[in-house]
Amino acid sequence: MWDTWAKRTPFGYMVLMRIPFASLYFKKADPGQMRTWGIILQRNISHANEQAFWPQNRHAIAGRLTQDMAADGFSDIEHGQNLQFEPYVLAATCGN
Repeated sequence: MWDTWAKRTPFGYMVLMRIPFASLYFKKADPGQMRTWGIILQRNISHANEQAFWPQNRHAIAGRLTQDMAADGFSDIEHGQNLQFEPYVLAATCGN
């Protein structure tokens, strides 16, 4: 589950997203080993039928995933357990 907050400002809007590491897949690393992740943000503008990307998507470069920005400084991260429990009850009556 992700948490998000958004606010309109005089300059546009701001969005804060909290994405639990349990919802992401990544390989384990040695203790203290620094990681670099790539990030691409996409905004769908439905009323204009447009998409905007950060960093900007260059059509001269093949593939969108090759155009990511580096996010550095991650170390000693564990993705934890991604368990969800959904309890339920079944009931029946016997018409004797």
